[in-house]
Amino acid sequence: MAPQSNANVNLSDTSHDQGVNAVEVMTLADAASANKLPVYFNSSPFLLDNDALRDIIDSVAVHRPQPLSVIIDERTQEQHPDLMLSIQTYCYHIDDLIDLHTVELGSSKKPQTELSSLQQCAIVIGPQALLNAMQAAYSDDKTIIYIPDNLDDQLNLHQLLQADQQQTIICLVNTGMYSDEDELRLRSGLVRAANLAIAQDAHLFAWMENDASELIKRDADALAYLIMQYCSVAETDSTPAVERESQAIEQIVKAAGEACTSADAQAMLIAMKAHLSTTEGSMAEGQDIRVWQLLNALGCTLWFDSLQSHTVQSDIDLLGLTQVAMLKELGVLEEPSVLEAETPKTQTLSTDHIKSTFQWLSDQH
Repeated sequence: MAPQSNANVNLSDTSHDQGVNAVEVMTLADAASANKLPVYFNSSPFLLDNDALRDIIDSVAVHRPQPLSVIIDERTQEQHPDLMLSIQTYCYHIDDLIDLHTVELGSSKKPQTELSSLQQCAIVIGPQALLNAMQAAYSDDKTIIYIPDNLDDQLNLHQLLQADQQQTIICLVNTGMYSDEDELRLRSGLVRAANLAIAQDAHLFAWMENDASELIKRDADALAYLIMQYCSVAETDSTPAVERESQAIEQIVKAAGEACTSADAQAMLIAMKAHLSTTEGSMAEGQDIRVWQLLNALGCTLWFDSLQSHTVQSDIDLLGLTQVAMLKELGVLEEPSVLEAETPKTQTLSTDHIKSTFQWLSDQH
């Protein structure tokens, strides 16, 4: 996929208001494939007097009234026990034409039960893995209204622009869907957005600094704005960067102990990169403090006492997995094994870098 700078994002002129009937629209478009993805934002799509979702369904209906399949991820249903009843009430006018299903995704991200059929128009509510499974199982031409249930997938909408998909995908971002039980995934998405803002968008970073409290309170307006701005900046091929850091995150979690979440570890990596970038002169003095303060304001824990007990060897082991991730903003590396030979000395990490950064984080805490 081409980076977002080679694509385009069109935002509607509607006011930034996530009221009951307010709908904002964003269109993602991939320049290489000419694929487009309409994205609607609404904070209460299943309220009875909110016509936004009905209008979307009517716009793609093949029949009047339009039969509808609704597939809900089982975990999502557990976190929102009133969801299915809300949908049934909302679709009262087609009660005899609606198929409601809950689907459990196994460890392989595949449905544990197969659906006998899917209507021409379907609503899929859950993680992107559920959407992918439905697309793979029903390859014929259908219209799928996808409602992602977590911020990470809402930030990752570019993946839906991939070519060679027979289905028509329409995305509805429900900015009122985040549950108390899903705080970790919300924080993970906020950390991901902060990482992008630090690297590519000073305006977004400053906005997140000012609105961090609204983001962690799951304010619908703030989250809609964050998703729109992220999608207007992000690269469509951002997944490899996340995968490249996964081992480093696992090592930090292991070193810090069970209290450290993956979101905390990712935030620590970002803080380390910012500190090292400031030390190397690629970021202005004091910017690393702003990064730390933002991550802290987003609810991340950036220091764990167990990190003080690192031995030299464990620091070296951790360094071996994290150097590529930390130097991502300092230089382009092909393979960790050739780092010492091909990277300038000023961009080479040592055990002392890790120790000093851990100590810096501790002092700030």
